[in-house]
Amino acid sequence: MAPWNSVAGTRLDIATFLVMLYELAGSGVPSFFGVKVDDMTDQVRASHILLMYDGSMRSTATRSKEAAETQIATLKSELDGGVEFADVAREHSDCPSSSKGGDLGSFRRGMMVGAFEDTAFTLEVGSTSDVIETDFGYHIIHRTE
Repeated sequence: MAPWNSVAGTRLDIATFLVMLYELAGSGVPSFFGVKVDDMTDQVRASHILLMYDGSMRSTATRSKEAAETQIATLKSELDGGVEFADVAREHSDCPSSSKGGDLGSFRRGMMVGAFEDTAFTLEVGSTSDVIETDFGYHIIHRTE
């Protein structure tokens, strides 16, 4: 039986366990099972546009790296000109999140690749990144929460 299924003889579901962790974060308890509680509540919500290219990680794209770089720069210019982020993501992103306007939901540190995570966590809510590159391809990130 997994440790979160029983605490002091009481069965807990995952949601209850997460609520307990959240409450601990506000109680001044410095750590829980060796993990800083503050780190567990440090999360953002973001959307992105991903353009993969032939040779990028997990890519099914046939475009060249140069073609992807040119296309993502064009998309960034469109966004800077006021086009809605979600509309561009739906039309152009290679990520399955494109069907949701690029919405990746909420995530904590350690859940995304380094450059993506670093960028998402430094953006102000409502702002959009410059083009960044990861092993998956070229991204534009929009922080929503």
